[in-house]
Amino acid sequence: MIDYDLNNIKILPANHIAFKDYDYVVGVDKKNKVFENVILGVIGAGTLVLIYYVVKYADERYKKQN
Repeated sequence: MIDYDLNNIKILPANHIAFKDYDYVVGVDKKNKVFENVILGVIGAGTLVLIYYVVKYADERYKKQN
């Protein structure tokens, strides 16, 4: 069994700058994920609307021809 000397371990305070940067990075990452999902949602909705109108007007054109 290996013995570790734990006397040299320093505990960082809760308000240490490393934790603040970590919270900032996690927050930015979450915002980026939200923005990414919003952009994908808008693109998806636009694609569905475009397909709907293409089908709708194609059907109307077919009815006018016959």
